[in-house]
Amino acid sequence: MVMRKLSFAVFLTVFIFFWQAAAFAQTPTEAPLLPSEPKEIQKFLDEKQKLIDALEAEILSGDPDSQALNGKRQSIKDLRTEVISLVEAIKPQRARIAADLQDLGPVPVPVEGTPAVPEPEAIVQLRTQLGEQSLTFEGLSIQADALVSKSLRLQERIAGLRRENFLSRVLERQSSPFSVELWAAALENYNAQLANFKSAAEVIQKQNPSYSALIFSILIFAALLLAGRIYSVRNLVRRIKKDEERGVHRPFVRASSSALISMIVALVGLSFIQQSFMAQGVIHEGNLAFSTQLILLSGFLIFAFVVTGRFRAAEIIRPTTQWVACLTGFLFAIDQIILEFSGNMGAGVEFAVLQSYVFTSLFGLLILTGSVFAYRAAGKKNNFFLPQQAFLFFAFGAAFLLAANFFGYVALSRIVFEKCVVLIAFLTFILMVRSVARSFLRQIDNSFHKPLPGSEKQEEERLLLFWLGLSLDLVIFSLCLPLTAGLIGVDWLEVQETAVHAFWGFNIGNVNISLANIAVGLGVFLLLLFVTRMFQKVLNDKILPKTRLESSIRQSLIQLLGYLGLIVSMMAGISAVGFDLSNLALIAGALSVGIGFGLQSIVSNFVSGLILLFERPIKVGDWVVVNSGEGIVKKISVRATEIETFDKSSIIVPNSELISSSVRNWNFNDRTGRIIIPLGVSYDSDPRKVREILLDCAREHPSVLSHPAPIVLFKDFADSALLFELRAIIRNIREGIDVSTDLRFMIWDKLKEENIEIPYPQRDLNVKPDAKILEFLERSDSLKVRTGHG
Repeated sequence: MVMRKLSFAVFLTVFIFFWQAAAFAQTPTEAPLLPSEPKEIQKFLDEKQKLIDALEAEILSGDPDSQALNGKRQSIKDLRTEVISLVEAIKPQRARIAADLQDLGPVPVPVEGTPAVPEPEAIVQLRTQLGEQSLTFEGLSIQADALVSKSLRLQERIAGLRRENFLSRVLERQSSPFSVELWAAALENYNAQLANFKSAAEVIQKQNPSYSALIFSILIFAALLLAGRIYSVRNLVRRIKKDEERGVHRPFVRASSSALISMIVALVGLSFIQQSFMAQGVIHEGNLAFSTQLILLSGFLIFAFVVTGRFRAAEIIRPTTQWVACLTGFLFAIDQIILEFSGNMGAGVEFAVLQSYVFTSLFGLLILTGSVFAYRAAGKKNNFFLPQQAFLFFAFGAAFLLAANFFGYVALSRIVFEKCVVLIAFLTFILMVRSVARSFLRQIDNSFHKPLPGSEKQEEERLLLFWLGLSLDLVIFSLCLPLTAGLIGVDWLEVQETAVHAFWGFNIGNVNISLANIAVGLGVFLLLLFVTRMFQKVLNDKILPKTRLESSIRQSLIQLLGYLGLIVSMMAGISAVGFDLSNLALIAGALSVGIGFGLQSIVSNFVSGLILLFERPIKVGDWVVVNSGEGIVKKISVRATEIETFDKSSIIVPNSELISSSVRNWNFNDRTGRIIIPLGVSYDSDPRKVREILLDCAREHPSVLSHPAPIVLFKDFADSALLFELRAIIRNIREGIDVSTDLRFMIWDKLKEENIEIPYPQRDLNVKPDAKILEFLERSDSLKVRTGHG
């Protein structure tokens, strides 16, 4: 139920997001009017040339800041977009002129020996006019291409300048944290900011009589949040214990879903609080940005406490990790609030520098202490998710942060502090969303793939789950890569341009390789594969059971349908990406000879597998005997057949061997089979009585068929016994061993009742005496008589 609620919430959020994005995308925008006449095009290009020359002069003359460089970069980008649009707009005119010239044909060349026929003047003038227009448009296209190339070079120059500015700003040394002047100036600024804060709070309190009620509502919200946390943690622990009782181990999924639901509730509550403050006038246009950031930082702090609490309850992390993460989130939130407030109140640089020293040093000490404790715990063979060396890396990073502060590189330490906290929180959130989404995908797959209870192959052939999981990972990776680049400091404009180029791709011949095409192709493939699996499920559960076909026939039909759907899905996906299947067929035809020789065995097994599925000399569930052994056919795949022996081992037999070699199938037509029980009785027994006893035992057994009737053969007169054989046809040959055992017990009991003996082998030993042996025995007897020994 929790997973369904969370899935519905996520689905609703994504739907609203894409609906708003689609509405924004469909909003009509005024496209710039592009010239169409050559003179107007030339004028347009000249204006763009002057503009780009002016921008180049401004960039090369001075050292503008990053904001100014961003503005110039955007201007250059807009200019390039207009020029590219112009080039695309004049392409049809160039194509039309080229087609008209081709229709006119080349200039007639006089042939020697034949009188020259002059070309009509109108044709000559038309060809000349079209040639001049073609040259004009070609020159304009070359000028436009030069402008595009120059704009790209200028953008690269701007990117280089921005990187230089960034490095110089990051590596700039400030006053030492031990400087008395720095602390004195910062303390003065702190007193001024504290006074400003008190006066602002008094003004807000005087202007809003319900200010105390709003504060009380915040306290009520915090209390409800705490009560909800206690309840959700207990519920989480109870669910994890139930999973362990069922043999399921997924604490991370449970903790992630519980944390995400709590975060959704918390964000809704924070948004209501913000709306209440806006309705009372506490939040207005002047402080809207600051209040919004305050709400976001509160959500971030709640996220840190909620996630670490759920992970601790699920025993994913230890208490030390929880406290380190919570204190880090608290430091980050307080630091950002003070930084934003002091910026709005016009605090001095010294206050900001000292604030960075304090908070980044506390962060470094916190990480260093936590890493040392974790490294020691890992050395005691504790079960940590991260290897022991990772904590050394964290400790060295914290030491580097403290060293940077010690030498005055406060900007570097602040960037490391902010980026690390934001990046770790972002990656944690993504892993949580991924785990919950994969659990939801597994529920979808379970509705189409329901293995038998206790089956050891529950995870095999789950193609739908595999492709859905792979698609999810690709989507998450595609979305997170640009976001991660932006979070670690890459300019958002560069991220946007890179993402656009990667999304729309590049051309290789007539094929466009892009993330958009790949996503469309993968979506088509997954959709058709999903339809195939759904049709397989309906066919297996609803249609085929009513046809009264054998289970092996039904399984063969479903498997063939799965192969056919997979092939169609792959071809449709490849076609949607942009590949021409006719070209693919030509390539396959050209390589067919080499593939035929190189993959001869695989192709043979594939064709043999299709023959087995269609002709069905061997079916799933048959008892077969092959050269490698005997057992029950468990699976017939494209390349090989799996046979499970009676000692629970598996024999993987290539399909070609089953087609080309002789195979004994006990269940080819039906499951009946013959058993033979040999028997020997003494010569004192009545053979006819023995025959009747054997037939009575066979008739009394329920598994022995009356048609054909069991028979008894008098085989031979052996040395020690009369030999008989009981031959009977049973219903299911797989029960042959059990039936033979039952019949032997029955025969033994009957023979005991009739006093019929089953004899042991008897042998008579005749020894021919030798003269020397007789003489030796006589001497021994005479010697015993003389000595008095009997």
